[in-house]
Amino acid sequence: MSKAMSKLRWMLMILCLAAASPAAAELPADQMTCRQAIDYYARHHKIHVFTNGRFLLPVRVGTPIGQAATLTCDTSGRTPRPYYVRTRDVGSCAIAVTC
Repeated sequence: MSKAMSKLRWMLMILCLAAASPAAAELPADQMTCRQAIDYYARHHKIHVFTNGRFLLPVRVGTPIGQAATLTCDTSGRTPRPYYVRTRDVGSCAIAVTC
């Protein structure tokens, strides 16, 4: 294999790893602290949780907990309720509110 081909192979591998890294960088909520989960949801409006202990799914549930005062459920006749995720430091961490 020529030196140019070897160099090209390395560059392609680096590009593939860079493209794959955003998905690999998604931490599930149970590997974050409660504060980290709240901040992550506030920034991205989603959080990743495991379902059936095997599948990592993004969850989008409502208004970030820091903006809870802005949510009104008048049209549905319900009151806002928190959405909880399990984090590494607490079993129930409220990250968002929803109707």
